[in-house]
Amino acid sequence: MTPEHKDALARGREVTTVVKTYLSALDANAPRLASVAVDMAALEADFIECATEGSQNKGIS
Repeated sequence: MTPEHKDALARGREVTTVVKTYLSALDANAPRLASVAVDMAALEADFIECATEGSQNKGIS
């Protein structure tokens, strides 16, 4: 594998982790679990940073 390919794979794993963490936090932070303390602002900022790149890679608008 080329270094560029390895970098692209690593970036894809990072984006996937951010999106998965954000979506899991949304689910866990539902009103039924109000006692769960999650820094949604930080997770949302990371999600927004990765969302554009991830959607372009998947062909989602």
